[in-house]
Amino acid sequence: MKFDPMYLPENNSQVKEAVEAFRTMREMGESKWYEMEELLDMIEQTLTFSGDEELALEIIEYGLVLHPGNLDLIITKARIFLDRGETEEAEEIAATIGERTHLQARLLFAEIYMASRKVKEARSMLDEILERESLDEEDYVDVANIYYNADLIDWGIECLQKGVERFPANSEMKQELASFYVETDNYEEGVKLLNELLDEDPYSAEDWHELANHYYLTGNYEKALEACEFVLAIDPELYTVYFLIGHAYLKLENFEKALESYLKFAEYRSDIFIVYIFIGFCYLNFEDVESAELYFEQALSMEELRDEARWELYFNLALCYSMLENRPKALEYLNQAIKDAPERMEPYLYKGKFYMEMGDPVKAYEFFFQALKTGGFSSEAYLKVIEIYMESEEYRQALVLLKLVEEKEPDLSRVLMYFAYSHFQLKQHAEFYKYFEGMVARYPEAFHQFLKLFPDLDAETRSLLYTLRNQIVYDN
Repeated sequence: MKFDPMYLPENNSQVKEAVEAFRTMREMGESKWYEMEELLDMIEQTLTFSGDEELALEIIEYGLVLHPGNLDLIITKARIFLDRGETEEAEEIAATIGERTHLQARLLFAEIYMASRKVKEARSMLDEILERESLDEEDYVDVANIYYNADLIDWGIECLQKGVERFPANSEMKQELASFYVETDNYEEGVKLLNELLDEDPYSAEDWHELANHYYLTGNYEKALEACEFVLAIDPELYTVYFLIGHAYLKLENFEKALESYLKFAEYRSDIFIVYIFIGFCYLNFEDVESAELYFEQALSMEELRDEARWELYFNLALCYSMLENRPKALEYLNQAIKDAPERMEPYLYKGKFYMEMGDPVKAYEFFFQALKTGGFSSEAYLKVIEIYMESEEYRQALVLLKLVEEKEPDLSRVLMYFAYSHFQLKQHAEFYKYFEGMVARYPEAFHQFLKLFPDLDAETRSLLYTLRNQIVYDN
């Protein structure tokens, strides 16, 4: 469902060679017979490791010549177009399926309905699928992920809860359900579920790691560190946990322990520039500026750091210094960001944000205007400035700029979202409902993005928003 660097798929060298042989064969104008399993392995290899959709589509077309009407090939082809956002093309491909009642075909049609914003039709089809007696564990996960991709995660949770109830011994489904709880900020249920898994298998480093992550996200840093100790006791080589340990100690302002953990992580992964920023930040807290800047320079010299992203690193360095109230050094790095990328709007935005945080809105607006000018006064440029005003709780100023964007693109999902959010914060209920209804009706997938604007929203209000969303997109 989500990318996890701890568990990358295996790069099968034999299949990789088969893909290269296919490419050479096509260039030579030759042909060869392939079994379906070979074709599907080649397609998966191509999409997973090279991301070459055109080559994957070429393999699919070749496979359909050898195996006309094959359901797996047609579904895979349609999903490639769905991932591209080309819903009509995906629908045309799905229309060629002969086995319309097959489970995978029904799942595909539900995905197409979701992509076409036909939420009621999609839910009706998925409800029908969940009533099948023949469903296995993976089928529940497939249905839940359709909801996840449509940002209807609470319905995905309902689906996985049914799956867990039916297959209580399936640990993978419980792990998936725990990850869904994270997406809806329901960490308490996630912690409860992970503890159940650990009661069943107390030697699962993966579940201890996930439990540590849940505790960290709830702000229970001591509990997170306890869980991390179990991870290392079970699997001392699971180095990714050191990054989480460093973050937890950083939150607890134990900079010595944080530094120790970040340095340990760097022993395993010396190629990740962000770890050097955290190491440098720890040294700054020890007032060891010389050591801090050595690590900052190390980060800036990393080959993986693209030139176009360097301004962002300078901004992060500025944040380090501003957190330590070293305003001159923070401004030095912000100016360096602008010098490195004068054609980009982001450095100006962040300098404006810096002055907002320093309590100087007039100076901030000078740089916001420069950002808007650099961004061609586009809707995107205005929205970035609006986001900063919202972060600073300047909702009335945000609304002034939103009105300008609304004149250009009244149906833009983020415009509707930010209008609803700002009116909600200002307790302007009628205006809130107007924009919330428009956002959810047109863009149901924007709902959880909207909720993420409210990290401290109480459970009762969050529940009311869910009910309101359901009434708009489904019940009515």
